[in-house]
Amino acid sequence: MIQNIFIEEWERRFWLKVIKMTRRIEFEISRINRHLESARNISKQNMSDAIIFGALSMELFQAINAAIDLGEEVVTLKHLGYPSKYTETFDILLSKGVIKKDCANALKRLVYLRNLISHEYHQITDKELKEIMKLSKFIEELIESIKKSLK
Repeated sequence: MIQNIFIEEWERRFWLKVIKMTRRIEFEISRINRHLESARNISKQNMSDAIIFGALSMELFQAINAAIDLGEEVVTLKHLGYPSKYTETFDILLSKGVIKKDCANALKRLVYLRNLISHEYHQITDKELKEIMKLSKFIEELIESIKKSLK
């Protein structure tokens, strides 16, 4: 009897945790979509305007942050490992077959570019923002790969 109560409580907690993590994954996906859509709209405007340039930088920064968070949620949910750096999250997803090598490499490049924006190692350029926009298709690929892996 006591053992059954313990097992039932463990199962209840387990499923609550899974539901919470699933909601976090859904939240991160919606966050990514919102920031990428905003970035696409902003990128159609005059990039020589400092306000437009700054707004695009921040939207892309947030999209990359959400992609990192999404990857970390999946690594945690599936018990795939313990990344110590953002880029390791994508190495783990690659090694476990969740994403492909070109996707992992692009996402790691995005982390590097995100750090340029975040830490202002140097003034980010139009060329680098355009590169982020081009590589953002791999964030969308990450989402689709994760959806497939969770089915």
